[in-house]
Amino acid sequence: MYRFFDPPSRDDSERSADYAALLDVAYDNATILIGDVSQVMWSAKGLLALVSEASATGGEHRSHVPWTRLIEDTDVTFRSRRYDIAALMIESRELFVIKKSIGYGGIGTVIGCECSAQEWEGKIEACLREPRPWVVQEWMEKPRERLAFLSGEKVVFRECAVDYGLFMFNGAFAGGARRNTSPQSPHLTHMSGGGGIAPLIVCAT
Repeated sequence: MYRFFDPPSRDDSERSADYAALLDVAYDNATILIGDVSQVMWSAKGLLALVSEASATGGEHRSHVPWTRLIEDTDVTFRSRRYDIAALMIESRELFVIKKSIGYGGIGTVIGCECSAQEWEGKIEACLREPRPWVVQEWMEKPRERLAFLSGEKVVFRECAVDYGLFMFNGAFAGGARRNTSPQSPHLTHMSGGGGIAPLIVCAT
């Protein structure tokens, strides 16, 4: 079986029991897990905060990794200036997106340009109180493409923001997927925002 391991919080007794039961059968060799428990560490967006730190980042990294920091009571450097992180996020709401460090499907994600100032400030306060880590990332506009959709028995076309995920196996390209936005959330490509996902088919030319 495959499972994306998102460990439950301590106060989530129902999910904690399910998680413990899954680990029990894995330790007893009653099932084979594809996707190690430790993979959650490598999928944590908090790692991007380390990679995007100016002191540890070369030019090549900066061109591929968006500015990312853990949301905590501290000062940060953004575009060569020092700021209190909360003050920066409030002052430049449209430039940022808030995400769980460990999460999936866009659950809990708040995009600054899609919400009100009041909602944004409330989210920042909640993240600072939350024991589990959250990150703030510089918002990157996605490319837009005209895609075909089925509406009843008709094919309709809609312009969507898209992103692509590529997969490697043994050092070679093994496939990919494309995610797209929905009319409900013109910026969020995750399923929780009504977005779609489709396999990426590479045609030789």
